[in-house]
Amino acid sequence: MAQNIQVELDFLQDLLLEILQEFSPKSTSYFSTLKSLFKSYAPPTQLAQELQATIKSDQILEVIKAFSLYHILANLVEERYRNKQPSTMGLAKAHKDLSQAGFSPKELADKLQHIRFYPVFTAHPTQSMRRTFLEAIQEMFGDLATIFDHPCDPLGMKKAKERLAYRLRLLYKSHLVRQEKLEVLFELDNLLYILENSFLPSCLDLCQQIQAAFKTPPTPAPLKLGSWIGGDRDGNPMVTNALMREVVAIQHHFIIDLYLKELDKLRRELSISVDFCPISAALQADLNESYHKLDPTSARLHPKEPFRAKLLLMQTKLKNRLIALNSPIPIDFSYQHAGELVADIDLLLENLEPSLQGSIRRFKNLVLLTGFHLLSLDFREHRAVFVNALSEVFSLLSLATDFYALPEEQKLEALNHALKLEPISFWSLLPQVSAECKRLLEGFLTMLWAQCKIAKNAFSSVIISMTTQASDLLAVLWLVKQVGLEKDLYITPLFETIEDLNHAPKILKALHANPHYQAYLQGMQNTQEIMVGYSDSSKDGGIFASNYNLHMAICRLVALGQELGIEFILFHGRGECESGRGKLRGRFIKCPAF
Repeated sequence: MAQNIQVELDFLQDLLLEILQEFSPKSTSYFSTLKSLFKSYAPPTQLAQELQATIKSDQILEVIKAFSLYHILANLVEERYRNKQPSTMGLAKAHKDLSQAGFSPKELADKLQHIRFYPVFTAHPTQSMRRTFLEAIQEMFGDLATIFDHPCDPLGMKKAKERLAYRLRLLYKSHLVRQEKLEVLFELDNLLYILENSFLPSCLDLCQQIQAAFKTPPTPAPLKLGSWIGGDRDGNPMVTNALMREVVAIQHHFIIDLYLKELDKLRRELSISVDFCPISAALQADLNESYHKLDPTSARLHPKEPFRAKLLLMQTKLKNRLIALNSPIPIDFSYQHAGELVADIDLLLENLEPSLQGSIRRFKNLVLLTGFHLLSLDFREHRAVFVNALSEVFSLLSLATDFYALPEEQKLEALNHALKLEPISFWSLLPQVSAECKRLLEGFLTMLWAQCKIAKNAFSSVIISMTTQASDLLAVLWLVKQVGLEKDLYITPLFETIEDLNHAPKILKALHANPHYQAYLQGMQNTQEIMVGYSDSSKDGGIFASNYNLHMAICRLVALGQELGIEFILFHGRGECESGRGKLRGRFIKCPAF
């Protein structure tokens, strides 16, 4: 194995030297000498002398570029061979181990229905990787596989070497990292590329593994995908309401376009004729009702190919769905929600033998996973923004004066009174409030638009940064109730400092005792999402103290949840999977398992 790795590394080094010789001959000797010294573990004094000579030369930038490219390629080689190693973990092994431990198939299947993992892609404006670079990595990874894994295809190897050399030459002439701060829409563009080419296929493979292990399709999907890109407003004035709306719309267009591509593939595959596969009365009735929606050419070509006809009709509904997003009038023959698309898929599955269901079942898993929203956005803002806006509105409505300055007990009294009143229209308040307050109120109206026009899951949570007291959550509850989203959004406290983590159980007990918040919890099936932060607690007490206090806080919250009869969804604010391909944060249901 090590010998094979070295063969690939030597090949790539020779290729880089060839490129250096072409574009920067003077830097070739510096690169070769340093590379040899590093490889041979030369004495520090000798290495220091050579480094000083390189730094003083006018070739330093070219040498840095060459080493940067070399280490990028070395990482690709390492990843290739790591992927070839048999996994010692995974779903199949977990299923086997649990079965050997005495769990029956029924027990495992029942548990599967209640386990969910919520990875959340975070906003990361410091990310330096460019989409050009992401695409290059994928292409070079494939070329290395062709060159070294397919020795019986000399023509393919030759073409792959040419592509790899061409791509490396382009990268040598390009900036490998961004020269400017990453804007939100560029960040989203990177994420969508990763989703389409890596993450979504992996999620679908997982769904297929679950189906194979448990002999049943995972319904609902065992994963729920989330994002902070476009929703994380805390301290970021660039995340405007217009941009947030644009992000939701882009995600919607992206996933509908992906569905259209998948339906194109299915249409090419499912050329099944009624002469060999009679269809059910339900599918025939459905086609009879909608056949006039086909264009004349398609209607003429597919009279005996019901699956192709149905798939074409599904594409038409999806295209109309995109039109309906901006239309002031209802659009006929359009999907209103993703459940209708799933129902059409099920209708096709009912008419296919199990051995013919593979591709369309995979498509169903994709729809169950991403709906019409793709990623559920989290709306994150600092507690002070919520409290200040509420203080302004309460003063305007004569509900309280200087709400932000009141003691906690008086804040709770004012909020309890306000929560008893009928909801008001934020639209009527917008002309009468400050710009900052207006920005927040319009944010809630944007979430309402997304829930109505895109999907119920377009937004998942309202996260309150630096939560310190129960009134912070009740303030957000009042805002959420005014737009009618109290049954659709988690109101999520973010406990960041060690002191706030220690106070969390006290705050949650007070909320559980509050009748208005208790009614909200019941509407959310007695689940409460809580985010525990790492960065601020780490600044507050150091890494060890942060991890210890987080562990203790989680244990106390688990015990409290059992005491109060609430299921806590713990949202960990630590990205365990930060590798340049996005940072993931996990939400875990069933805290006692930890």
